[in-house]
Amino acid sequence: MSTKTKHMPEKHKYYDAAYRAHSGTSFSPEKRAVAECEYYDAVCAEFISSGKEWAIEKFSRLFSKLLAARSRCVSTMIAGSANFPVARMQKYNRWERNASDAMLAFVEKVRRPAREKRTELDYGIKEKEYEMGGARVLQNVQDNRLQIFFGGKPEPEMLTKLKSNGYKWSPRNLAWQRQLTPNAIASLSYVFAEHQSNSEK
Repeated sequence: MSTKTKHMPEKHKYYDAAYRAHSGTSFSPEKRAVAECEYYDAVCAEFISSGKEWAIEKFSRLFSKLLAARSRCVSTMIAGSANFPVARMQKYNRWERNASDAMLAFVEKVRRPAREKRTELDYGIKEKEYEMGGARVLQNVQDNRLQIFFGGKPEPEMLTKLKSNGYKWSPRNLAWQRQLTPNAIASLSYVFAEHQSNSEK
């Protein structure tokens, strides 16, 4: 007579860590561990279905960190009140709350729908070319870039101003540029502040 080997379900990769996470605070750590694993699987499935698989790696790190923090926590119901290290447990509980808040905040951030970037057309900015401080400025609507063209390499002080105001060098366009927005146009007054004050004298 043949006997069939009973198939045992594969243990979840986080079950042991989840069990340890609740062994000091629950009379049923096995049930809490299963619930933790089900939550992990549900979030991962949600990320996959919404095309956000990239978030699973960081979520897994935060989830693992939370389980590790919870494993340090102990309740007087489980350990008893005699010689209970109150101060130490308070510290561990803060670690656990911080880890939980970090994980939940990340999950909510991933769930939040991405905001569409506004373009120059949304702001009503038109194609325009003019001079400022001896440089040529182009409001390039087609490329959605505010571009500054210098006759040569700018002075170190000007380079500092450009970089601190979000401009980057474009070898292809031979220009210092940033996205074309009202803030970008306003930044010109800071970049060319010295030249403007000199021209007013």
